[in-house]
Amino acid sequence: MHMRVSAAILAGGQARRMGGRNKALLEIEGARIIDRQLAALAKVCKEILIVASDLAPYRDLHGVELVSDLHPGQGPVGGLATALRSCEQSALLLIACDMPNLDPDLLLRLRDFDSTCEAVVPRPNGIAQPLCARYSKSVLPAAQFGVARGTLRMLDLLDVLDVRYLDGVREIRNINSPEDL
Repeated sequence: MHMRVSAAILAGGQARRMGGRNKALLEIEGARIIDRQLAALAKVCKEILIVASDLAPYRDLHGVELVSDLHPGQGPVGGLATALRSCEQSALLLIACDMPNLDPDLLLRLRDFDSTCEAVVPRPNGIAQPLCARYSKSVLPAAQFGVARGTLRMLDLLDVLDVRYLDGVREIRNINSPEDL
């Protein structure tokens, strides 16, 4: 039996290492990263949110809910808090907008793995990937507390959650600089 989850793509970063270029709109192998992500996420959930402080670049997208970041400039913890407040399901897949090759099998594993914990985080090569993970709505108070305290690193948030890690997964590629293209 599979778990019902929402998904949220965090698209609010400043992309300093990319010279301010919107990473979600970069083309990889002929398709924008955001379009590649939406295609993969549509296979595992019905509700897909895009959380950003500037929603204008995403107005042409169909089948998604655009959500204005309630905590602009507060990093992914702020984006997670916004997404958890806005999603319909009791859990969501949180995805950074700079991951062009989302693995559908990994998304299914994240969706369906141990529904009793607060977070399920892949750990390829022993490195936690909190921006390609599942979070329960019960995480909202901890995320809001992190924003209020200025504790904005996702790894710090994981330290206070009941987390299950998925080891033995393939590396998750993300685009941080022009050299990664």
